[in-house]
Amino acid sequence: MIIPDFAIPPGGRRIVAWAHPTTGVARHCAPTLTQTPFDSIAGLTDLVAAGLVVVATDYPGLGTSGVHPYLVGVSEGRAVLDSIRAVKAIPEARTSDQAAIWGHSQGGHAALWAGQLARAYAPEIQLRGVAVAAPATALGQLLDDDEDTSGGKVLLALALHSWSQLFGYSPANVVRREDIPIIDKAGRDCIDITASALNALQTVGELGNAYLIGDPAKIEPWSAAMARNSPGSSRIGVPIFIAQGNSDNVVDPPVTKAYARNLCRNGETVDYRELEGIDHGMAARKSSSRAVGWMLERFEGRTANGCQFR
Repeated sequence: MIIPDFAIPPGGRRIVAWAHPTTGVARHCAPTLTQTPFDSIAGLTDLVAAGLVVVATDYPGLGTSGVHPYLVGVSEGRAVLDSIRAVKAIPEARTSDQAAIWGHSQGGHAALWAGQLARAYAPEIQLRGVAVAAPATALGQLLDDDEDTSGGKVLLALALHSWSQLFGYSPANVVRREDIPIIDKAGRDCIDITASALNALQTVGELGNAYLIGDPAKIEPWSAAMARNSPGSSRIGVPIFIAQGNSDNVVDPPVTKAYARNLCRNGETVDYRELEGIDHGMAARKSSSRAVGWMLERFEGRTANGCQFR
């Protein structure tokens, strides 16, 4: 949590909750356990300069006991909303009830789920907007599209490991038996969240191109879990900012754009920004100034109209 040492505005300081990208699924992979926990917060300098309180949570199972529910929407979304509640409970923070959420990659997934859950789970929070960069949305399609890339192997390996531990699913119906120990090893490794791509998880390089014997997006119980944890099942109801690099080989750009268009069809307000030549790792940093400006407009009460694709 970062509280700016500026004059307190009328009504209190507004809050931005940062939802971090994938770091791994092991307990020791929590961002708060790194030597530079603030380095991953895209746009932090601009957020603090604007007088906003910034709060960033580890998700359950990162830094705490138990299995990390990787890409499990309700768990991540509640964790983000709970982080806002936590800072509101600190008298010295002098916060208002207004908040926005900003997330990247897995954190984009968490932010979108937090937006879906906010009205029912945390009605005391006045959510003004949800901003995301390269979010994980249609999980089955993303993992299908990326299964032969290093980044895609990271996401799938971590999901298989987490869900097998969390839900008791056996990966034996989708992964060669000889490769299951590699999946488990990946579950013990961490990713450098300041790196430019998810291929920082070197363990996945041990998996051959034919490590899958079935498509998890089409085989139960994996396919149902992917569908259940993809955002979009309910409305968010506040403006949404989405930034997506068109050189992203981890989160497939057409998948993100299709998700944004579906939001628009469902009556949501969306500002979609395509980032020319930007890969997955840099999506949040390269869009942070736009995202921060957009969040400040929401706090100022400026109306966001309709859907824009730029």
